[in-house]
Amino acid sequence: MRDHGERRKLHESAISISSPAASGIAEGDIVEKAAVIIADLRDGTLRQSCPFGSVFGELVEEMSTRAPFTPTPWVSLNAMIGGIRPGSLYTVAARSGGGKSIFGLQLALHIAELGKRVGYVSLEMTETDLLMRLISMMQGIHQGALQNHQLTNDGWESVKAAESAIGALPLEVFDRAGTRWEDIVGFANALHRKGDLGLIVIDYLGLVKSPAESKSRQQDLEDWANAGKQLAKQLGCSVLILEQLNRNMTNRPNPRPIISNLRGSAGLEHASDAVVLMHRGEKKHQGRVIKTSDVDFIVAKNRQGESGTRTLRFEGQYARITQKAHEDTALIESGEVYIMAGEPIVTVVGNLVADPEPRVSQAGKSWVTFRIASTPRVRDRQSGDWADGEALWLGCRAYGEYADNIAASLTKGMRVIVQGRLTQRSYTGNQGQQRTSLDLEVEEVGPSLRFATAAVSRAGSGPAGGGYAKTGNGSQPAYGQTEGGGYAQGQPAWGQSAGGFDDEQPF
Repeated sequence: MRDHGERRKLHESAISISSPAASGIAEGDIVEKAAVIIADLRDGTLRQSCPFGSVFGELVEEMSTRAPFTPTPWVSLNAMIGGIRPGSLYTVAARSGGGKSIFGLQLALHIAELGKRVGYVSLEMTETDLLMRLISMMQGIHQGALQNHQLTNDGWESVKAAESAIGALPLEVFDRAGTRWEDIVGFANALHRKGDLGLIVIDYLGLVKSPAESKSRQQDLEDWANAGKQLAKQLGCSVLILEQLNRNMTNRPNPRPIISNLRGSAGLEHASDAVVLMHRGEKKHQGRVIKTSDVDFIVAKNRQGESGTRTLRFEGQYARITQKAHEDTALIESGEVYIMAGEPIVTVVGNLVADPEPRVSQAGKSWVTFRIASTPRVRDRQSGDWADGEALWLGCRAYGEYADNIAASLTKGMRVIVQGRLTQRSYTGNQGQQRTSLDLEVEEVGPSLRFATAAVSRAGSGPAGGGYAKTGNGSQPAYGQTEGGGYAQGQPAWGQSAGGFDDEQPF
């Protein structure tokens, strides 16, 4: 659009220069007038320059607010790329059947559930195919049951629940056959006009139809990659391009993909802010070669950080990718989460949403569960006011005497600092759906002194620095409730379908 305006200005300027020449005006006047017109072009449309520090104020204001990254559903990947941000282009590639479409659809669902508008361009699957995957992904229904029409009564209830949930999402699909790049741009612009566009997914680039006058398919792919980056910048959204890896990579001694295995690699590597290559290993089982359930996310390029690899779990039967039960790398998640250097441990600051629940196993050993809400403070750019952002809900477990100290010391509303190892747990919801939740195996916990005071007393038989005594006084509000990081009301209790702990005993 900007290029079109510049060309129109050039055309109008050329007419303004040629008109006096045809009217018999003196040569000196014509030259002087032409010089003025050309100078205006250079200082205006053709040279839109500004002092290097002219946007410094905007940068400082942006840095005082929450980082622009929107986290993906995968904590491990967030630890590498931070999440997705407006104006950025991301490329995710895999071999045929390697899970790239599942990645794209799961990310699209996640961003839509956060309230951002999402457009999904599907050049490989129909809207019906995508819908079945969404149902499986959201409700934990085996894809085989959906495809073979073998649903139970509970399964049909889950389908109805998915219909209601999907209908409420700002998620739109474009699955027209023979799609050209111009069609994708038109679809994206139409969504942008509706407002709050967060993500465009293109699945996948290799199926975009070249124009009739095309001379090189490779050049088309590179042009579309550059156009994808420009589209992200113009619309202020993230663009995710899915692409296939070249088949000849399997002929190498090491079948793990590298960035040169990416089709149209030159253009995509240059234009993308991050390039992620998906790889599923293989193993022999009973004489057959099968793919493992692990999927490596190889961050081959990362403009916002370091490259590296994270391993997640591929659950093809439920059309989703999940965190592994045990993660040996530092993790990042929304809310007040900080990385402890050199240690695979997460530290979270938040408020208890209910009193800790002490329990006793059949073996007579103590354990406790509690849940915290970590709520970041976000500054409104227009008003300058600070408000609560989106809360991170996290379940926590502790065992033995440590559990007794926690149960005796912490109460609902307290603002605490919790440190531990992040794990993922699968469980069955109230309606029989398979669900997962992130839990924290607690190693250290204590009250935050940002808005309160505390006194520490040693537990009777524990190690030095045992339990924490009750803090504050009767007139003092609970930790963190007066300002910053308050906990939300009306959330489900432990053991309900939102993902709390069940009564499963750890020993």
